[in-house]
Amino acid sequence: MKYLLIIICAFTYTSAKAQTDTLTAADTAVYIAVQQPVEFPGGPEKLKTTVAKMVRYPADAREKRIQGKVIVSFIVEKDGKLTHLKILQHLSDDTDAEALRVVGNLPKWKPGVQSGKVIRQEWTVAVPFYLGEFKMF
Repeated sequence: MKYLLIIICAFTYTSAKAQTDTLTAADTAVYIAVQQPVEFPGGPEKLKTTVAKMVRYPADAREKRIQGKVIVSFIVEKDGKLTHLKILQHLSDDTDAEALRVVGNLPKWKPGVQSGKVIRQEWTVAVPFYLGEFKMF
């Protein structure tokens, strides 16, 4: 009887652990393409104007006349926070740092939805650095 109880307890623990691992994997999955993608509050045009207002052109990059865009990748979490920021397209160390600062300080986004469930989604934003007229893309 003692051995039967140990076997039942071991099976129950293993079964519960497998369910927990499955839930954890589903909760931490990161999607790329979804039915309802993430959205910046106010939409794409508001994102452009917000980024334009936030960017401070680094002095060294301005002096060296470095121009272009930095592409920043990130994950929009289920609560709308941005995490796991990384540079996908490098311009210069100064502009990369500024792009990370700008994206890291954006407000919470509306998260993506897949099959009626709020999910984590990877997204990218281009942060432009152009001398003269502002260009988003």
